[in-house]
Amino acid sequence: MDWGNAKKLSVPCCPSAEENQVYFYPFTADEKVVADYANITIAEVDFLPYADFLLYKRDGYIHNWLKTEWGRKYLEDCWIMGQTKPDRATLREQFGKKE
Repeated sequence: MDWGNAKKLSVPCCPSAEENQVYFYPFTADEKVVADYANITIAEVDFLPYADFLLYKRDGYIHNWLKTEWGRKYLEDCWIMGQTKPDRATLREQFGKKE
């Protein structure tokens, strides 16, 4: 596993003004997502190599978010917030090429 690319194993996240305040969060939520996604028991999750756990966790959350319109919008927002370079082609199309 290439730990230099650990960002690829993180769950997409983007801050939003529309987020609801959550007062309680289940301690085993991540394990439940991994168990459901990998079709294993929660007890078996503890025996996964850490890199596999992170990969299944990320993919499990993405898989669940893709099931809803809100989730797909959230993933799109995460992708947009993660962009660090401008989309020059779209900017030129919209505003024209500056000479």
